[in-house]
Amino acid sequence: MTIAFSTKTLDWKTRYSFEPNQYITSGDEMISFPIQNSLSAWQHDTGGYSKFYDTAYSPSFSVVSNEDPSATKIYEAFSIEGSREPSSASFSTRTADNQESSTSSFKKMEGKFYSEVPKNSSNIDAALGYVGSTTLGDFRKFLNGGSNKLYLDSRPVRIPNGSLIVYTLSGSLILDSFSSEDVDLDDLNDALQDYKEGVPIAFTYADYGSLYEEDVLQAVEGSVYPQDPPLYVCKDYDPYTNSLSLNTTVNGQDVSDILILNIEGALESVGLNNDSIPDELPMPLFTFNKPSLSGEDMRGDFMKIDLEFAPESYFEVYAINVDQHKTKLDHSLGQNN
Repeated sequence: MTIAFSTKTLDWKTRYSFEPNQYITSGDEMISFPIQNSLSAWQHDTGGYSKFYDTAYSPSFSVVSNEDPSATKIYEAFSIEGSREPSSASFSTRTADNQESSTSSFKKMEGKFYSEVPKNSSNIDAALGYVGSTTLGDFRKFLNGGSNKLYLDSRPVRIPNGSLIVYTLSGSLILDSFSSEDVDLDDLNDALQDYKEGVPIAFTYADYGSLYEEDVLQAVEGSVYPQDPPLYVCKDYDPYTNSLSLNTTVNGQDVSDILILNIEGALESVGLNNDSIPDELPMPLFTFNKPSLSGEDMRGDFMKIDLEFAPESYFEVYAINVDQHKTKLDHSLGQNN
């Protein structure tokens, strides 16, 4: 890394990614030699922008929005006044829980590049919504050529509208609570309340496309089955039978045999043997939506914005505007309390 110092303003201006071994000047030209190859010379201020030693770098810089520092704000949108849009923008706050989000989508409006501040992507609770509970027996029936219905034990709390997360229960909670001969449903229901100690199995609602695996991994903070290939679940909910429909045909190929392997792997990872588990084992169902779409608003006392631009591109930034408002619970200094 190279740090640049201005002899005019007598302060440090910026950092560069290239590493020279030494510099020389020839008239008004500056020439340097890369540390990796001191026999190769590089003439600066020629060729593409932010390109050094035949390597193109993505220029970036950061700004902080810190108006009214004592107030807790909700950040809604920002705009850039400049010659071109950035390739990406990342946002972060450090008040209470750390929050972060990012975007690479901008609209040009009235000469400015505009984007909403995406929702907080680090809050997994906002991305997961409880649907209801089915049983392991429903999965087994489907795999044995029977019904493809996942019957819910009660009316759904919400209708699934995203990827589906199926949790196995925690082995530490239920391993000693029942056996294949003696099932205590009360113990199973109690164990159901602590589903997050189990292992998630991820599905998605479609008969084509791919699962946003990185988003699901962030949402459940653990190992996810399946990882490759993804399985698919029909989005349709049948209110008459109170059930969801299984569909494991991917690109015309039936991959239902992979389903039981994923369930067995998840159960074994929490210390449970699939062969000895009764059909009554509850399997909680959750709908998963991308946190950047369904999460909570970014909030904090200040927000840091990291902007990155395309390599070898010329750009100028004149101003960055942030749209924000105070939270309803804000009681910063200067208010009448």
